[in-house]
Amino acid sequence: MRSARVAGGVTIEVQDSGPGIPSEMQPYIFDRFYRQDISHSTPGFGLGLPIARLIVERHGGRLEMESQPGEGSLFRIVLPL
Repeated sequence: MRSARVAGGVTIEVQDSGPGIPSEMQPYIFDRFYRQDISHSTPGFGLGLPIARLIVERHGGRLEMESQPGEGSLFRIVLPL
């Protein structure tokens, strides 16, 4: 996890080294009830990222994601001061 002060705000980044998110699934990861696990064998309801995005947006910020399959994912929260 990294954080930095940027012009007029703050950025918080969380990065993992997991399997990444396939490019065809990336447009949907912030949709409610969307789950990358097609077989639904992983616990959860597909609400974590949509709720996180809503909270960040309600504070005037944005939640961004970058992911490369096989290299992991980076989630970035940008909030105004």
